[in-house]
Amino acid sequence: MKSDRDTKAVTPRVRLDPQERREQILNAALDAFHAKGYGQTSVRDLGNAVGMSVAGMYHYFSTKEDILFAIIYNSVDRLLVGLEDARRSADTPEDRLRAMLAETVRIVIEHREEIRILIDNADKLPQDRRDQIREKRAQSASIVRAELERLRAAGRLSEHLDLNVITFSINGMANWVYHWYRPEGPMGVRELTDQMADIFLHGILR
Repeated sequence: MKSDRDTKAVTPRVRLDPQERREQILNAALDAFHAKGYGQTSVRDLGNAVGMSVAGMYHYFSTKEDILFAIIYNSVDRLLVGLEDARRSADTPEDRLRAMLAETVRIVIEHREEIRILIDNADKLPQDRRDQIREKRAQSASIVRAELERLRAAGRLSEHLDLNVITFSINGMANWVYHWYRPEGPMGVRELTDQMADIFLHGILR
């Protein structure tokens, strides 16, 4: 006669390939770093979240810092790819700037936890890794600046305005959205990005 243990269905364990396992760990870390803070989250916490031992975790990431770097690098790379795609989607410098602002804001809103970790924790990385992040961000800034230079060459940009100030202002405007925008509020993302583009390109005064 079979016991209840014999007749109980056994749920097979799902085996993930190494890349899927890395993604699982990164997603768990994203949640934990956002909720508790990077400094307050241990490798054991992350292992518990994905059902792995600490030793098993080290098979995929050598240190907690490696996990933080992967999250931040993915974030800046996603922003760079978004800018490149947006630039190719429009024909004029003004339209390209609008498209790039809209795409950056969309990414920031959809990946707000990731952006917060980037902004709050990039300085916790060692210098060589900060340099890699800085290089990615510099590439993003150069894409924006190139369109501003085209506007200036066409006589549509005030000569007294510094291009670096404008570039970092538009990037700051877009990146800081994660801090205050609420998707459940009355304004949708499209209306938000249209208003932000109008403010940036045309100002607020009549």
